[in-house]
Amino acid sequence: MPYGTKVFILTLFANPKLNGQGNANVRCDFRIVTPAGDVYLEQKDINCFSGPIGGSPYNVRLSAPVIVFAGEPGDPTGIWSVEVKLRDVERKVELPLRTTLTLTK
Repeated sequence: MPYGTKVFILTLFANPKLNGQGNANVRCDFRIVTPAGDVYLEQKDINCFSGPIGGSPYNVRLSAPVIVFAGEPGDPTGIWSVEVKLRDVERKVELPLRTTLTLTK
């Protein structure tokens, strides 16, 4: 992707475990790492979804935070890593997700 192009980091989930009150609790960690291994952005323990689930719990849902990334002149070109750790608090399960993007001039 060239400088200035926006990339939207969307986190999707399905089938969270519900607590005794019928509410889900999904938390996320976000991290973007430069080609040199430096942390560009890090946000931990963000509320991705909390509350009752409407409809089937098996439906795919979009989490609340949407991270927008756009490389700017001065940012290093190369392969950047995007890491998301998705946690179902009620189920006590973590799912590490990772993808890459290549920043070009």
